[in-house]
Amino acid sequence: GELLAPYRARIMLSIRPQHQFVESYYLQSIQQGRHESFDQWYARLDLDALSLRPVVDKLHEVFGPEHVDVIDFRSIQGGQEAYIADFFRRIDPRHTFDIEYAAMRNPSISDKGLQMALAANPHLRSGPERKLMRTFLQKHFSNVRYPRPVLLSDDEKQALRDRYGAEYEALVSRRVPVAADERKA
Repeated sequence: GELLAPYRARIMLSIRPQHQFVESYYLQSIQQGRHESFDQWYARLDLDALSLRPVVDKLHEVFGPEHVDVIDFRSIQGGQEAYIADFFRRIDPRHTFDIEYAAMRNPSISDKGLQMALAANPHLRSGPERKLMRTFLQKHFSNVRYPRPVLLSDDEKQALRDRYGAEYEALVSRRVPVAADERKA
């Protein structure tokens, strides 16, 4: 916070609902080479520690709430171009250009890709081997081509929504206004 104090720092934190975050985090760990089942991994998870409020509160404390903008990751459902355009408009509303960004980065693996990764990952010994597997699965077995894995049951998702939904909505509903001097910059 002190290092950025002389600048017009703006902290952009993109968050997703806990049930989506949990599933995404698990799949990312599999893409990085882990190989335990979702049920094993989820059983060890501390569901009381999934609040995003402490992270946002600490950012507010360090940088000031006027410098922290929390972005609802669900807005990416409108497409990555719209998500990126909104990001730039949050920095400066004068950014009204259309974003053309067709490249897909870091796609998630599909159910079929997950099953392949769970079978192959225990046999991969090095970072380069894990990266080759991840690249292969993302290219040929991503959720763009095949169905997403079903990890949490509807009841588990609802339990996380019941526990954290109101907090989440409160965090993403507050928009940080752009200061007059930032609009002129």
